[in-house]
Amino acid sequence: SPACTELEVVMLDWLGQMIGLPEEFLARSGGEAGGVIQGTASEATLVALLGAKSRTMHRLKEQHPEWTEVEILSKLVG
Repeated sequence: SPACTELEVVMLDWLGQMIGLPEEFLARSGGEAGGVIQGTASEATLVALLGAKSRTMHRLKEQHPEWTEVEILSKLVG
């Protein structure tokens, strides 16, 4: 629910402050910072892989605009 997500973001900002993270790492900084708590290591690994895939897709589309998404995805096999 949105209320639980908001609470999680606030709590992670508190944790970030407690361990001395710079302001730009906190969600309240207004940038792309912040985070979520994952339930398991497997879930965290999946989220990391999806993030890496998304970033790689974006980078490759900029470098090779003539490539289609299908062509790029066919190269991203683990």
